[in-house]
Amino acid sequence: MYYVFTKEEACSSFLFFVILGEDIILGEDIFGFAGKSRIREYRILHSNSRIEEFYTMQELAVRKEKQKNIEKPEIRADRGQAEIKVPVNKIIPFSSVDGPGNRTAIFLQACNLDCKYCHNPETRALCIHCGDCIPGCPTKAIYWEEGRIAFSPEKCIGCDQCIHACTHNASPRIRRMSAEEAFQEASKNLPFIRGITVSGGECTLYPEFLRELGMLCKKKGIGFLLDSNGYYDFSKDEKDLLPYIDGVMLDIK
Repeated sequence: MYYVFTKEEACSSFLFFVILGEDIILGEDIFGFAGKSRIREYRILHSNSRIEEFYTMQELAVRKEKQKNIEKPEIRADRGQAEIKVPVNKIIPFSSVDGPGNRTAIFLQACNLDCKYCHNPETRALCIHCGDCIPGCPTKAIYWEEGRIAFSPEKCIGCDQCIHACTHNASPRIRRMSAEEAFQEASKNLPFIRGITVSGGECTLYPEFLRELGMLCKKKGIGFLLDSNGYYDFSKDEKDLLPYIDGVMLDIK
């Protein structure tokens, strides 16, 4: 059901709308008059350019709302110790553009910014398990499993059909990996790499993973760099990352 508000009423109700004129806004009670923060639904009623512009703003707001509830790293108990598993978008075995020398680049999923010029837009959000990507997968590498999207890397041919189908700046091609698992995969490239770079997304969203991976790199004697958007304050270093890394490639926004 849709409602008509004045701009003043709309602002006081914390709703999202389409602006139709100077004083009238047509929108839906997507937050609920009780002030619930969960966005339920939004529909486009018209197709003129101004409304399309506000639809884009609405999509951005939806993504940001979901990003507030970013999925926490998976913690598993193994022999009495907690094992942190984070969402890994991809691992590039040999990269010459992610730091000095030849490096293995690990891209983590999810970011706390939403830059329009993002080089890896499919890493910005976490999968919401909508299923839109499943029909287009030619090898059935993406499928339903207990109501969630599942991914079989061995079936994937890297056609990116799922990425093109996703409207949430996410990717279903995610592997949950611990620091040890990521390090073991990167170690296959020794001695042909100078080090490991962790990027994203925004890698500093997963500080426990980074500290553990940094320790493994130091034990092996290989370099360890972060590629960060700068949102994390390295001058304060509240997550104690600096002792475990050799440097940061900072993308100034």
